[in-house]
Amino acid sequence: MMKNEILELEQRWVSALLQGDADTLDQMYDEAIVYTHTNATMDTKASYLAKIRNRDLVYHTLERSEIDVRIFGATALAACRWVQTSTSGGVFFEVNARYLHVYAYVDGRWLMVAHQSTKIV
Repeated sequence: MMKNEILELEQRWVSALLQGDADTLDQMYDEAIVYTHTNATMDTKASYLAKIRNRDLVYHTLERSEIDVRIFGATALAACRWVQTSTSGGVFFEVNARYLHVYAYVDGRWLMVAHQSTKIV
């Protein structure tokens, strides 16, 4: 059951990115999330959501494969391969990478506490 919850959250995350829905992302992210991008830059929750709201970061396409979810008590990991196209700061780019999401079960719900993306070269 918990694995399905995480899979649903992952799909909700993808939909929110593609729709530029910062309000949904705000509900999904813990206040202390560590968000590390493929280019090794990092964002806080506030800085990442500002990029989405201001449309400084726009996701055009996002395809995932090899999705693996593991539960360890009140912690869950979601790993997958993804290919996405985005525009950041007016520059269009494509990323072929793997990401790892870490979720924590806090006050009766799962919150994303970390995103780490690593480019596949």
